Amino acid sequence: MPIIKPKIKKTIPKTLNMMLSSDDFTNAKITSNPSDDIIIQDVTFDSCQFTGVNLSNLKLENVDLLDCLFEKCDLSNLKFRHLNRVVFKDCRLVGTDFSMSYFHNIQLVGCNAKYLNLAMSDIKDVKIEQSDLTESSFIETKIKNLTLDNVNLSNSEIINTSFNNLDLSTCNINNIKTDLSSLRGTKVSVDQALSIVTMLDITIK
Repeated sequence: MPIIKPKIKKTIPKTLNMMLSSDDFTNAKITSNPSDDIIIQDVTFDSCQFTGVNLSNLKLENVDLLDCLFEKCDLSNLKFRHLNRVVFKDCRLVGTDFSMSYFHNIQLVGCNAKYLNLAMSDIKDVKIEQSDLTESSFIETKIKNLTLDNVNLSNSEIINTSFNNLDLSTCNINNIKTDLSSLRGTKVSVDQALSIVTMLDITIK
């Protein structure tokens, strides 16, 4: 099933401070950094476009994203709840926390997403390409229709998470921490297969 792209309606220039004061988090085009230590809670950003902004100093609680586009933004160490139809392009997502979230119709393109946390999340119709997910977490993650293309997964945790039918042949999976059931049915290259055998402490005679 194809990934549904963000359905962004006509946007108007706004700042996060303006959105907070009006309690309106829809149809916004945001290109300026927010004030430090802004607290945003119990809201959904809907039909918003963020370009070149640093959001890493925000304090978020129960924040959802719907039909949003982020380009060249810094969302490091933020935690989001549920996401649907969202694109992250050339973004910094270091330590960003999507654990226990609905993560549906999502695209990550050219992102620095080291230490990304997707533990216990529900992933559906997601494509991640040309991105660095070093030391990321896929623990007890539910996956349906995930594509990984040229993704660095080195030193990541893939535990109690089915990667069945996923093609990892273009990805870096060096030193991943995993279990046999998680990788059952995964498509890998010959070199990757030998590496996995070593990681699982299997001896070939």
